[in-house]
Amino acid sequence: SALKFISLMMQSAVESDALAFNAAISACENDDAWEKALQLCSLMLRSSVELDASTFNAVISTCGKGSKWGKAVQLVAEMSRTQLETCPITFGAAISACEKAGEWEHALHVFDIMAQREVQANTITFSAKISACEKGGQWEKALHFYNVMMQCRVESNAITFGAVISACMKGDEWEQALKCFTAMAHSSIETDTIVCSTAISACDEVGRSEDTLQLIRVMMQCHVTRLLSALRPSHARSRL
Repeated sequence: SALKFISLMMQSAVESDALAFNAAISACENDDAWEKALQLCSLMLRSSVELDASTFNAVISTCGKGSKWGKAVQLVAEMSRTQLETCPITFGAAISACEKAGEWEHALHVFDIMAQREVQANTITFSAKISACEKGGQWEKALHFYNVMMQCRVESNAITFGAVISACMKGDEWEQALKCFTAMAHSSIETDTIVCSTAISACDEVGRSEDTLQLIRVMMQCHVTRLLSALRPSHARSRL
């Protein structure tokens, strides 16, 4: 394993630098071995090898994939107290870990730390934040952060729309859900089949037949519009 490899290097008096440790920690990430990653961090400190940004990123990501959101948040807090350069990847991994665990408040806390460090939020961090609010039943916050995302001109994706639409539907805010669905349908994003089928099924389950028909109309309208847009260039060339 990665941990044994580093230990053998040290026993053989082969110098282990941050690059070797970071490679070993990254291997732990692939194996979902968050405990080994933390052990490697401790070994680095005992070996007087300085932890750098890559070390923190790899360990936080490993903890995130291992559903150890508490460790991920703790590491983000520790990193924020250093002078190390942070990036959206660092915070995105921690926010995603909180989101998967349903810890929406901690996800927002990590996002606040990111803002304090003046790290620009991107599609991944915003989407994870909105998803965390959706899983926590916080539709107002999910919708608010979606609107902030739009105001900041951060590109959204199917995950973003899926989360905010689901949050609004869970909060019985069907009008808002329909607005977001329409925005997704009219965007350049390929309309997600899962999001569409989930939205339609949700409307059917609560007997909102009018909303079901509206969703289908929006889907059909956008499909026809995209089809015509695709045909126009070839039609123009044929006329020439």
